[in-house]
Amino acid sequence: MTSPLLTASGIRKTYHTRKDRVEVLRGINLSVDPGEFVAIVGRSGSGKSTLLYCLCGLLKPDSGSISICGQHVMGQSNAQLARLRRDHVGFVFQDLNLISALNVADNVRLPAKMAGIHASNGQVDAILHQVGLDGMGHERTDNLSGGQRQRVAIARALLRRPDILFADEPTGSLDPSTARSVMHLMRQTVTPGSALIMVTHDLEIAVTADRVVVLSNGISNDVLTHPTVEQLFELTQEEND
Repeated sequence: MTSPLLTASGIRKTYHTRKDRVEVLRGINLSVDPGEFVAIVGRSGSGKSTLLYCLCGLLKPDSGSISICGQHVMGQSNAQLARLRRDHVGFVFQDLNLISALNVADNVRLPAKMAGIHASNGQVDAILHQVGLDGMGHERTDNLSGGQRQRVAIARALLRRPDILFADEPTGSLDPSTARSVMHLMRQTVTPGSALIMVTHDLEIAVTADRVVVLSNGISNDVLTHPTVEQLFELTQEEND
């Protein structure tokens, strides 16, 4: 039996303000196998992004356990977590985090370079070809369209062939046609040995996932396999009742 790429058990996270204590995650359990695309949905404030950042090791939960590729996340030092993410994890964030002073190719190779990994021109060209940006390595990112910039971010994440690709609202700022194109590309990143975990508010995108986790009040009581848009809409509306 194939081991999960990610397991999470009892994940809790609370934020404290001057006037209040907000329990964002209240005991989340999740397991993701190789070859899976898992979407996380829920209304604004339901804890979707907080959960994603906890799962990938960028945010420390208050309690619970998380394992990535058999390595426990909790209790590791910042340096150990950085190595774990470098070796096994890729990210596509909503704000992209591209550097306008660098061209496309240098943006794509930057994370690998910072990790001490040499990425040849051939490797960069190959990944740009994979995302449909042939011949655009020397372009400045601020000259690109929104969809092209998103493809640069995906190429950057894929260069190191991560075991798990985490994506936070990767189509949130795109028009519907470009969003469909980007999602087709994101879906292709899932291989028999890798997985995609994505936060999205777009229910039509969510239903293309193998499983959908519906967060409500910090709890993931509903995990659906190949649901319909109508099913997800009903569940997310129930959060407001």
